This record gives sequence, structure tokens and C-alpha cells, in this order.
Amino acid sequence: MKTIAGSLVASAGRVLLGERDVTRMKAFERARAGLALVPEGRHILATLTVHDNLALTRSIEAHRPDLPPFEERLAEVHALFPRLKERARQLGGSLSGGEQQMLAIARALLLKPRVLMLDEPTQGLAPIVVRSLAATLAGLKGRFSMIIVEQNKAFLEGLTDRIVWMRAGQLKETP
Repeated sequence: MKTIAGSLVASAGRVLLGERDVTRMKAFERARAGLALVPEGRHILATLTVHDNLALTRSIEAHRPDLPPFEERLAEVHALFPRLKERARQLGGSLSGGEQQMLAIARALLLKPRVLMLDEPTQGLAPIVVRSLAATLAGLKGRFSMIIVEQNKAFLEGLTDRIVWMRAGQLKETP
């Protein structure tokens, strides 16, 4: 995932976004091109409010004239995750694990990605939060591509068109 996102240099092969080779692009250039990564561990900024964490995405606007206005994108995210609107003035670090995951995903969605990459999105979450997250992501299906690295097979089965397993460094597709 980090190689696709550009934070690790590819040692071989290519990374294509549609027909465009983004292999040599820096991570921020890939984000501008439409790749959004929600990393394992969420990486929200604990000392910023929920709103400020989300507002950080505005920095991409000068490079993406195709984006709708921030307030419109924010309203969409709040519709998906109403809890974030309720917690807008709360510090990111004081949120529950599920709320932090919502915040990390919402931040990526504000970028209007072509590809949303989620690394272990259910890690450390209560089963009820996992079910809610699965329903939210299922509702987004078809708007953009998703790449999800996840150990929870039940979570993936309701979301995916295709599951690829890695065993001993080899990729295997589920029949």
C-alpha cells in the first residue's frame, strides 16, 4: 500500500492509475492524481480538532480545480459519518478508535479519490463499529475503486468484487 501511495519507492514493476504511470511520482503528486491512503494506525493529528483534521485536505484544492467546494464535500462526509459533525470541535486524539477511523476515512474521501486504499480498517474496532463501517463503505461502492488490505474475511466479503490472498509471498485469487 505504501508503495502504491508513493511513500515507499518501488523496487520493481510499475504503479498505474488508469492508463497513467505514476511509479516515479512523489506521494503528494499521487494524491493529487487521485490516490488516497487511509494507513494502518489511522494517522490522524491528535492535537487538532476533528474539523481541523478535515480542513487540512483543502491544501489540495489549488491543484484539483475539478473538486466541488470544501463545504459541499464536508457535508457529504458528515452525511456518511454524522458523529464527526457532532464532534467537530473535539480533539482528534480524544476520539474513540472507531471515531478516529471514521475521521481518517473522511479525510481521504474529502480528496474525492479515484482509488481509496484502506490498510487494516477494522483493526482494534468493536464488532458493531466494523458492521457500521462495512455498511458505509458498501454504500460508496461504484463511486471509485477501493483496495483494502484486511485480515477480517467477513468484512471483505460484503464489499469486494474480488479477493486476492497473499501466502508466502505469492498472490492467490479466491475462486
